[in-house]
Amino acid sequence: MHDLLDLARMNRTDFSVHPSEIDLAEVADDAVRRYVPQAEAFGVVLTAVSEGEAPAVADADRVLQVVSNLVENALRLTPAGGEVRIVTGPGVLRVEDTGAGARGRRSRPRVRALLPARAVRARAPVAPASGWRS
Repeated sequence: MHDLLDLARMNRTDFSVHPSEIDLAEVADDAVRRYVPQAEAFGVVLTAVSEGEAPAVADADRVLQVVSNLVENALRLTPAGGEVRIVTGPGVLRVEDTGAGARGRRSRPRVRALLPARAVRARAPVAPASGWRS
């Protein structure tokens, strides 16, 4: 239901994104806190993995929305005893799982997240850097 409401908002002209410097590791930790009860109910281990800060320029709420969708899908497709990990690094956030994937073969859905904050501070040209990677 929330996804449908979000889609309806995106089609409106007042849908907004408020980018700022964020730490993707904090977003990952927030997602883990939100989904641990569901993961436990499914018998799946859910963790956030980071080797320190993971700076990016993004709208933290929108990134959390994307990560939430990926985590929900990963939890549904990962069998009991499996693992879902949210891995972050500078400008990168990906969700990995030990499930079979949507097409019945092992897959690791990933999302490359946004632009590292250091590039913005260096006034580097801004180009879209979000999208699916396999």
